[in-house]
Amino acid sequence: MIKALLLDVGNIIVRVDFKKTLQKLGLENQKIFENKEILNVFHEFEKGKIESIQFFEIVKKRFALSHDLEEIEDAWNDCLLEVLPDAVEAIRQLKKEIPLYALTNTNHTHYEYFTKKFPLFNQFSKIFSSHQLNCRKPEKIIYQKVHQDIHQNISVEPHEIFFVDDLYENIQAAREYGYTAEHCSDLKIRKILSEQGLLN
Repeated sequence: MIKALLLDVGNIIVRVDFKKTLQKLGLENQKIFENKEILNVFHEFEKGKIESIQFFEIVKKRFALSHDLEEIEDAWNDCLLEVLPDAVEAIRQLKKEIPLYALTNTNHTHYEYFTKKFPLFNQFSKIFSSHQLNCRKPEKIIYQKVHQDIHQNISVEPHEIFFVDDLYENIQAAREYGYTAEHCSDLKIRKILSEQGLLN
């Protein structure tokens, strides 16, 4: 029996497109996340080990940007486009039926932005963020920390948590820890929740 629903944020609840950020910074032809240096810094940013201003300064220097740090921050948030309609409908219905939680690999800047911009996140009992937990999916420790936190509020075993994510490696790691988990592709969150028997 599923006692808690745990949802990823990016492309499960909020549509994310980093191309928007790259275009605004004039980096649309740059494959910045294929750069090992930037990728490592990005992961440290998501683990809360680097402050936002440090990250933006690194990006500005690495790509010789003429933008000031505030403009880079604005561009950084431009990738968070909208709440997905299927997610809105499903969350509003499920709020009355089951405790709702979110688990996201994100950074301080994005977290502050999407939790303020999208009131839908007020429907969640808690939003677990990598930058606050100091670890990221698919590291085993993050699933352990989330389970322990939820267990303090409701008596729940790992298999009683239903986790949905758009990256298969995160689903695989969650299953290895003991969660019931399903990969969501093509933004079909409502279909997956219905198949699990959580939605009519």
